[in-house]
Amino acid sequence: MIPALLLLLLPVRCPAAEASLLLSSTTAQLGVPVAAIAVSPAGLKPDLEASTTDDYAILPAGRALKADSGRWPLRVVPLAVGPLTIKLFWKGGGSPAQAALEVAQPRLPKDADISDIKRPAAARPPLWPWLLALALLAAAVYAWKKFKSRAAAGPASTAPADLRAPEERALEELAALEASPLWRERRYREFYFSLTEILRGYLERRYGMPALKFTTYELLRQLRQAEAERASVALCKDLFQRADLVKFAKTVPEPEQAALELEKARRLIELSRPAAPAPAETGTPGPGSGS
Repeated sequence: MIPALLLLLLPVRCPAAEASLLLSSTTAQLGVPVAAIAVSPAGLKPDLEASTTDDYAILPAGRALKADSGRWPLRVVPLAVGPLTIKLFWKGGGSPAQAALEVAQPRLPKDADISDIKRPAAARPPLWPWLLALALLAAAVYAWKKFKSRAAAGPASTAPADLRAPEERALEELAALEASPLWRERRYREFYFSLTEILRGYLERRYGMPALKFTTYELLRQLRQAEAERASVALCKDLFQRADLVKFAKTVPEPEQAALELEKARRLIELSRPAAPAPAETGTPGPGSGS
């Protein structure tokens, strides 16, 4: 907390045409935010969406210190291990500000020591043959009862297949998520888990890929290989990276973020949905055709 306050109080002098990114520490642990201050040229604001990559995310930590100060408090969340070069781009152009950050794996707690070696226990007769025989007997009894109940009930009725288009099904699931109390009850991790599962299911049905089993990095790579719309890939990257921060780095989103996430999810579906087939053209008989 103290390094972040020192950054806020630090007087910064830089030419009007230059920009800088000041980190509270040059070292960090994976997933642990680092406080930062962005000093921008006059009239420019940080472009956080353009600055976020697969290796790190840049998030706002509050409003500008003054309306015309050009100093923006930020948080840099490392998502990869090793030396990182953090680049902060600006809305409206200008050279990006850069800062170096060395990222290490999270440290284990002090009490996570290896337990002492115990003396060898006395050998006992193996129990696994008896346990295996008991499990096989229980499985046989269960299978017999299941067979008898099915025979008594007659042919089982199968649930009808979901014949809705992938985009129609996904939009209905998003509407149900929006009506759920997850966000109002501040259950942000459950909200983002549901949101990403809906989008993964849609992308799996839309492009025929096992999106539900992919990591975020693998999913983005497969979308690019499938030649998906660049705008839809960018939306997918933005949504999933922010969701990963909430689910795994325990980042607390802004209160109004739910409406923005749902709007971006619907926009992603709209951009990636298949184009409607063109209407069939009816030919007009030429002058040489018979009547």
